[in-house]
Amino acid sequence: MKVQEYMLKALKDAVQMEVEGRQFYLEAAKKAKSPGVREIMEYLAESEKYHIAKFNEVYRSLEKDPSWTETIAAFKPPQHEPYVCVMAMTKDEQGSGGDDDLQALKTGIKMEECSIDYYTKLAKEATNPLA
Repeated sequence: MKVQEYMLKALKDAVQMEVEGRQFYLEAAKKAKSPGVREIMEYLAESEKYHIAKFNEVYRSLEKDPSWTETIAAFKPPQHEPYVCVMAMTKDEQGSGGDDDLQALKTGIKMEECSIDYYTKLAKEATNPLA
């Protein structure tokens, strides 16, 4: 498989992972009993929107021209309140969500860890330092 084909496939996979993550977070936010857990899930779902848009942007760019540029490599997610997750966990009624909320948080953490592992693997395989 050519490098460009490999990168395009990896980007398609990345978009799919982010879409599935966003769907999970939105569903978990709807079901969350704890306001803090709901806020965290909504924040993560919103973050995935940027990731999806960025990966699609990179995909379209590399599909036309396989060379990486500083612009396409730039990753500037939207600014958010520092410590948004910590602040969400200090809300009143924290701990009221029970096992379902806890499981949603654990699943979300695992999904993010898997994404990080996948992107780290791709970065190590990249021959272009901008990739």
